[in-house]
Amino acid sequence: MEAERMTSQPSDIPLHVPLADIEKGRDRLAQEIVARGDDATPLLELYAWVEGQIEKRLQNRSIFEAARARVAQMKTAGQAASVNETKGLSGV
Repeated sequence: MEAERMTSQPSDIPLHVPLADIEKGRDRLAQEIVARGDDATPLLELYAWVEGQIEKRLQNRSIFEAARARVAQMKTAGQAASVNETKGLSGV
């Protein structure tokens, strides 16, 4: 899964469209599919595409959060190293 996330592509839906709106559209599409029954076959591909877009958004959000955590960790480590150097503990 980690390797899969690292190769994630951006969503084809513009970033200014909130994830909640995409999910709301997916829910409406699901209702339409159920209502149409056997006649909904043309909508199944669209539903799969929307699901894929949501997954891409979530994967990209996860990667962003991992990067944010890494930067925070680097800052904390840098501050700790800076404090240790000030106290003469640079090898500790």
